[in-house]
Amino acid sequence: MFKASCFLPLAAILLLSGCANGTGSQNPPIVQSFPAVAGISGVVHGGQQGISNATIALKSVGTTGYGSGSISNYLVSTTTDANGYFNITGQYTCPASDPLVYITAIGGNPGLASGTNNGAIFLMAALTDCNTLQANAATTFIVINEVTTIAAAYALGPFINSSSGFVGSYSYANTGLANGFLTANNLVNTSTGLPWSVTPAGNGAVPAAEIDTLADILAPCVNSSSSTSTPCATLFGDLQSTNGTAPNNTLLAALSIARHPGSNVAVLWGLASGNPPFQPTLPFAPNDWSLAINIGSGVSSPSALAVDANGNIWFDPGGNLVDMGLTGNVIANVALSDANPGNLVIDPQGTSGMRSATGLCTSTLPRLKRSPQPSPAKAPSAPWPSTPMG
Repeated sequence: MFKASCFLPLAAILLLSGCANGTGSQNPPIVQSFPAVAGISGVVHGGQQGISNATIALKSVGTTGYGSGSISNYLVSTTTDANGYFNITGQYTCPASDPLVYITAIGGNPGLASGTNNGAIFLMAALTDCNTLQANAATTFIVINEVTTIAAAYALGPFINSSSGFVGSYSYANTGLANGFLTANNLVNTSTGLPWSVTPAGNGAVPAAEIDTLADILAPCVNSSSSTSTPCATLFGDLQSTNGTAPNNTLLAALSIARHPGSNVAVLWGLASGNPPFQPTLPFAPNDWSLAINIGSGVSSPSALAVDANGNIWFDPGGNLVDMGLTGNVIANVALSDANPGNLVIDPQGTSGMRSATGLCTSTLPRLKRSPQPSPAKAPSAPWPSTPMG
């Protein structure tokens, strides 16, 4: 769950975003190892332990509904070696639509007895569009771990199938899906597997300690022998079911926490006690497990906040109309003709303005692009996917 608020005098908050000038975790660095053959390389970790024989799959997002996906969305797959490393040589074709892609790691042995295969391991990292990933394959290193999984579960929650773990959307929600991928990558650096402390734009504070703590909650289950191990059984038993189905892997566990941030907060926080692999952690249980990023706007008291169809935030810093993007970048700043504007108005066509006692002060900004709305027949019955798609 994302939490929106203002942190004065510095910020208007965007729900979840990421970082650039350093990481928030005091963890040992992961050695990047690029293969001789140009292609994507990476590693799967449970905490700081490599996971061998995990199934790696690069997938494109589904296009037929929330959480949609099937075997046809698999672009390429491979398995990790004895130390958890994998290589994807780039021998796959991006669909003509250049979809967003994500990568998953399922099962494997987290350094336990030979032959161990923990079926509860389901880790994910949200990436970028397919063509960009393929064009930069030779210099791309991806860490898939509990931190990247938390970032994906929170940022892509509405688009993840609560049974299969597929990521998908209806075409009319593509803007929201793209914003979710951007948010996930603002939360975590997928080349290190660590949360950012500051957003890539340099103007937002990421809750790195909370993300680390959430990752540490998943880690004991990941590093156990099976879904019925004590750490996994304890974790799954402390979580809320989604659509009547209890979580049975670590991705669905992360998704459950994101969707029910006020449930069993202190109990879950206790699962990250001892010597957790990701540091720093929260010194005490939070009020809830919602995440928020403070985006610095340089405004002491922004008012009349509104969000348009593109996910941009509009507000009045005092006589102006400001349009701020998802990463905190100011897209436009236009003076208003009325000295005392009131509520912000965004009409169905995307025209923005401030309504006051003297009427509507319409800005001179061009109309915003507005995503087409679904017909009643295509509208999903619930905001969260409930049916396994493959």
